[in-house]
Amino acid sequence: MSDFQVGQILEHTELPEMGRVKVEQVSVELIRVQSERKNGGENRTFRLPNPHFQLSNDQSAYGFDAPKAVKRAAKGAPKAEARPVLPFEEALAAFQAKYPAAFSDPKYLKAERAPKAAALAAWQTHFSAEALAKAKASQDPGAIARAFKAVYEAIPLLHPAGEWLPFFKALSASPEAFTLAQRYADAVAAGSFTEESFSALAQSFEAVGLGRPKWTVFTCWPCLATASGFAFVKPTLIQGAAPGLGIALNYEPFANWLTYTQALSVYEELLKRLQPLGAQDWIDVQSFLWIGWKK
Repeated sequence: MSDFQVGQILEHTELPEMGRVKVEQVSVELIRVQSERKNGGENRTFRLPNPHFQLSNDQSAYGFDAPKAVKRAAKGAPKAEARPVLPFEEALAAFQAKYPAAFSDPKYLKAERAPKAAALAAWQTHFSAEALAKAKASQDPGAIARAFKAVYEAIPLLHPAGEWLPFFKALSASPEAFTLAQRYADAVAAGSFTEESFSALAQSFEAVGLGRPKWTVFTCWPCLATASGFAFVKPTLIQGAAPGLGIALNYEPFANWLTYTQALSVYEELLKRLQPLGAQDWIDVQSFLWIGWKK
């Protein structure tokens, strides 16, 4: 575990041009820091342990942006209500109340696994190398939007008006849709994101006009394309589950690598706990999250 703490001011001996940086988030493997405003005020993530970071002699907070909570208070914005921590045992009770036979329950198989199997089949059809090459040859970004639509219709995990429609419209209008689709396909073929592929995909969201990607739209597609390796981050659910499992989520509202790696830990821990009940893969984990923590 790193000895660094949120709020500390550090310096990087190998990157002196960064100047002082403030610790924004820290986990076992990653640290996220913010540079001073005069150096752009940018956030960057580094792997731990990192011997090049050292405490700055100057621990004053001048030169850094105010924390988001302080900014909201200054604007008079209401604070978001904290989501109650729900222990795993209570989530399990809610799941078994709905599906007494757990993951072998016929109702569960029909309601949860069957639609996700249909989405997986739709992905394999519309995002194969041949299908993507054909869509690219057409030079019609609408072909990419319609491919995502086929997957979405198998199991609509996104809010129709607030999430799905803006995504569909943005892809339909942007030539960058081809790059975005290819980056998803490459990640699915690899079996998981790397920090680099995660970051590149986030850049594609901005390139098609969607801005910084929100969690649900960003993470749902590879979860519908595979049975394991990708976490679907539904903010309300993952924020309820992580503390109930003893996992520090380091949550931020937009997709970022540090929070995502912690979400992966949630999925891994849940699968371990649910396997005695017949859970096979992360399809079952996602369904359990949806049912157990949807309160």
